[in-house]
Amino acid sequence: MQAFLARSARFVDAAVFPGRLFLVAHYPGAVPSSTPGELVRGDVYRLHDPAAVLAALDAYEECGPEGSGSEYYRQEAVVTLRSGRRLDAWIYLYGRPTRGLRPIPEGDYLEHVARFGARPVEV
Repeated sequence: MQAFLARSARFVDAAVFPGRLFLVAHYPGAVPSSTPGELVRGDVYRLHDPAAVLAALDAYEECGPEGSGSEYYRQEAVVTLRSGRRLDAWIYLYGRPTRGLRPIPEGDYLEHVARFGARPVEV
């Protein structure tokens, strides 16, 4: 998927959105949050063919509509780039209960994996 994304999109910048991040298994899951200071960090890409790329990403993430019981759903959200500029972007959110999942308080999955690995821990 990383190679596909590299061919199908152009990196714009790192960004954050108001949310909480959890370690689901060996991968992350983000949920929205209205708590000040809770941010999820990620990257923004401009898609060359949005319809085709989003269809491929939806299949990869096995996402469905919000509330469908799918593990992930895609939603448009306002994100903030490092420059402070805000823009609308598609994000993938975790669609199941987070009870029992290990939180990633720093909101950065790659940083978390570099420090602790990606092993889930029972809470």
